[in-house]
Amino acid sequence: WALPEAPFCAAAGEKNELLILSERHLFEFDPSDDSTHTLLKNGFWDLLYPNSMVLLDHQLYIGMRSGVLRVDYEHPEKQDWFTNE
Repeated sequence: WALPEAPFCAAAGEKNELLILSERHLFEFDPSDDSTHTLLKNGFWDLLYPNSMVLLDHQLYIGMRSGVLRVDYEHPEKQDWFTNE
């Protein structure tokens, strides 16, 4: 499987899948059958240099310049930021 753009970081999913954050997309890869699913398209984070990602309690936390983006794993369109005041 080839990514359409450069990956920034990856994290384990809830059911043995791999979550991959690329320049403009968030993918879910299932190694059991080599299938992929796009969770988010047209991301804005490529210039914020994401460098870490973890999934906790159905929330995906992505660390990058200027803060941490929280994405609801079941509803990826729900997002909010943790930033300095």
